[in-house]
Amino acid sequence: MTMRPKLIIGFMRRKDFKNTMNLGSRELKLLGPDLGFDKDSGYLETSTQRTQLGSGHPIQMYNNEDTLGPNNIEDFHEGLGILGFNEDTSGNTQIHLSRSDHGLTHPVNITITNSANHNGTYASSSVSGNVITVAGGTLAVTGETAKIIYMGKAWGPFFDPNVYGNQNDILWRSIEGANPDPSYLPDVNDQPHEVNIIFDADPGLSINDEFYVNSRTIGNANYTGAIYKGRHKVKQIKQTRSYFNNTHDNFNILYWVKTYTAKDATSDYGVFCQSSAANTDALKTGNDRVEWSKDTGIITNVTEFPERVLHARWMRDLPQSLWFQYHFGRIQFDPANTITQQGVYNGITYTPSSTSFRVPPASYAGLPQYGIAEIYRNGNFLR
Repeated sequence: MTMRPKLIIGFMRRKDFKNTMNLGSRELKLLGPDLGFDKDSGYLETSTQRTQLGSGHPIQMYNNEDTLGPNNIEDFHEGLGILGFNEDTSGNTQIHLSRSDHGLTHPVNITITNSANHNGTYASSSVSGNVITVAGGTLAVTGETAKIIYMGKAWGPFFDPNVYGNQNDILWRSIEGANPDPSYLPDVNDQPHEVNIIFDADPGLSINDEFYVNSRTIGNANYTGAIYKGRHKVKQIKQTRSYFNNTHDNFNILYWVKTYTAKDATSDYGVFCQSSAANTDALKTGNDRVEWSKDTGIITNVTEFPERVLHARWMRDLPQSLWFQYHFGRIQFDPANTITQQGVYNGITYTPSSTSFRVPPASYAGLPQYGIAEIYRNGNFLR
């Protein structure tokens, strides 16, 4: 069953009208638990932040009421963001910060937090722009499980491991014998190309993730191609059953990542095809592979937005004030205790001008150490 174009247009108009009637001029957005501009996003706005036009989340004095909310917001703004870690050609660790105007100079001891593998306090070897270098013997880069076996311009072909899963399939042997094919290499005169990277296992990367590649191999050897070293951003991810090395008896899955990095005329690291012949590859193995890291973190020596941290904490402390609670009331939906008094209690008559009230011992025992009491009459709030 299909709807005619005129009916579809009419349906969409009615839907738009319904949204306008229910929600105003636009359909409100259901967004994430973040407010944006925090360390996880490099202190930039995010598409899921609640503070944006059309947000379906009321802007209010929020104080950690929601389990999935932006709780302890001051923590999101403390410290200076670390974009990543990588090893330089000398084996030292380079720490890449989110900005260069941090005011730090060598020598300095930096404290790293919120990273997966590099937390601690370390002495700098040098400070240059947004890069702080620490001796590798003091702070070693902890690489990911997957290793890099190729970096260059080749992209594909790709054979779905779910389809080509039979190791002894005659069809697969014919495919493997004809690949890799040099036709998948772009024209060397057509520059620049995007840097494409092959991993020997699942790197656990997603589109738009950023990662840093070490400047030397696992065996501590330098390699040619400055374009490959350092920061890359993921543009596309593909996987394929491996057809390299003509090893049809082994079922290996390789992960191919296309990056936004523009490649110049630098030669590939690893051989996709030698000359114009098919199945003449020589990808890197063993200690010739290269490690990389997707770890991030913050350094606590510098605060990205010091005023914002203080303001966020102050706004959370404010509603805890008894003065604030007394004047603005109804701070908590569920009361700590409820006492019902009618007319006279123990010989005392309560009037609108009464300033003290007697509380039964059982109710007094259930009261918190401090707080604000709200008084109601017939369900109406008095004080």
